Amino acid sequence: MPRSLQPIRRTSNAPPTLRTTWPSFLLSLIVSAAALAGAGCPSQSAARPEITEAATSALALSDALEKLITEGRDTQEDRDAAYELVQTLPTETAGDAFGRAAIAGRLAEKKGALSVLGDDSPTSLVAEAEEYARKSRKLDPEFRLGAATRMLGTLYVMAPANLLQGGNSEDGIEILEHLVATHPEVIDNHLRLAEGYIALGDKDSAKKPLCIAINGRASLRKNDGALLDKLAKEVEGLDCKATEAPPSDASAPTSQGATTPGTSSGAPPDGAPASPAP
Repeated sequence: MPRSLQPIRRTSNAPPTLRTTWPSFLLSLIVSAAALAGAGCPSQSAARPEITEAATSALALSDALEKLITEGRDTQEDRDAAYELVQTLPTETAGDAFGRAAIAGRLAEKKGALSVLGDDSPTSLVAEAEEYARKSRKLDPEFRLGAATRMLGTLYVMAPANLLQGGNSEDGIEILEHLVATHPEVIDNHLRLAEGYIALGDKDSAKKPLCIAINGRASLRKNDGALLDKLAKEVEGLDCKATEAPPSDASAPTSQGATTPGTSSGAPPDGAPASPAP
């Protein structure tokens, strides 16, 4: 059976739930296909210095953009300029390939809301995010403890299979489940797995990873904490008292966003900007 026709695994009758938080930006791209076109990209000069000065590498540029997003200071011009700049930068390392994927996902997140169509439409940007996330994963699957893998897993869960080349919702869940098993110390892995289960209507399966994320909330970024609160409200009868926290690991990164798809995960530690993911 072709991937696009494979059944989506669900264990409840609840309809799939989609969100606009990175890396769950795929809802925006679905809506945008039926909307009016918006204005073109502004010039790089419209972006703040934090973006233009970070254009030394794709990863540094992505990290700078993620820092602005985390602080709630990013603008449409920042995302447009970051995307324009990253086109001129090499992507020969896992970090730089991931940076390009994350920037494409972040622009897709915003373009979906603005309903911009054309070569830089959310659909095209999602395909670009997938392409460079796959490249990053191939170059170094352990970059930032599986940041590209987390991005791909979330992407495959949230996006219609016909918009992607390498996976569908079933593949995405399996990727995220494996990532949780491999790196249980990364709280964002549990958050993204819970998000994926809820998106597919499997709220019972979402309870354990959601509770682990709740118990490990201190390691999540502010915007991921908001996503956690939103997911928790969607699951009835959630009781996290008996759920143990995963083993801690000082080397584990704090949470990211791809993005979403994105959606975006794989943040540098302690105060450094994240670069998206799952």
